[in-house]
Amino acid sequence: MKKATRPEEQSRLRKANTSTATAAQEQRTLTALMAGSANTIELRHLHNVMQPAARVKSLREQGHDIRTIRETATDQEGRAHRGVARYVLLKLAEVAE
Repeated sequence: MKKATRPEEQSRLRKANTSTATAAQEQRTLTALMAGSANTIELRHLHNVMQPAARVKSLREQGHDIRTIRETATDQEGRAHRGVARYVLLKLAEVAE
């Protein structure tokens, strides 16, 4: 499991993730998954991805092998949520030349 991100790093990530364009959210999702797994709460809060499931679906359609693991996760306010999706990138899509 991925280590918790420090508050300074969380602040930096939030400031850098200002675009709400779908392509930008897909890129942030892929970048987060390349660095390690990420769950729905983390993608929303740290990476400004408002519909993580839709972004992951699109990435899968592009050929990326992403698995979903269900877990209990805690949000920023300390509330536990059961069945939260954690996404794990197994393999990047093959690039056609």
